[in-house]
Amino acid sequence: MIKAKAKHPDWFRADTVEPAINKIFSGRVGDPYSEKQLLEIYQKGQSRYEKEIPPGYKDRDKDKNDKTNTKKYGDLIIWLQIIDKAKVAKKPIVFVTDDQKDDWWWKTGGTTIGARYELIKEIRDDADVSFQMYQAANFMEFADQHLSIKFGGELIEQVKKLREVDDKKEALVKTHETLSGSGIVMLVGKGESSEGAAPLVQSASSDANVGSSQQEQAEGSETL
Repeated sequence: MIKAKAKHPDWFRADTVEPAINKIFSGRVGDPYSEKQLLEIYQKGQSRYEKEIPPGYKDRDKDKNDKTNTKKYGDLIIWLQIIDKAKVAKKPIVFVTDDQKDDWWWKTGGTTIGARYELIKEIRDDADVSFQMYQAANFMEFADQHLSIKFGGELIEQVKKLREVDDKKEALVKTHETLSGSGIVMLVGKGESSEGAAPLVQSASSDANVGSSQQEQAEGSETL
């Protein structure tokens, strides 16, 4: 135990990760919106969400535990910042995200095809650029094959596994929220992880939870 502790890095004394991340993002982070701009976005967002104009309307329930009633507009803010960047860069945009909600992705028959048509049209109308979306692992695979970026199969598999773990956690949280809202409590067996534990359900009211054209776009794209 002592030997293992000695080998484990002390991030409080020498954090090598934060400087590396700061170096990667240096000069690559846009300016935040002002309070006035945010208020205008919230007003615009309310109208967009009522009409289910993507992205972001799938986050309407985020206001349940948000006193400001503005947390639901996070995806919309990101989207408008992407459009602002596209107007300045004048290059095709590649957006990499592991958000899998239907207000970002066009899905049919259980298969994810690509970005929602409304998003492609809006950014083309406003900034006159094309738009592509990838999930992280898919982008890494595409870059490995077609761009001068080599991630390697091992790293890509690690990213896929992390996504699977996140999916399981999200599913567990959603199940818990659904059951809680219906007066049912979901319990996970003591000493077991949420990934492997069978949920114990108890009533709360009783005693008993991409092709070549894409390659050409990606090589000249602004990646966010």
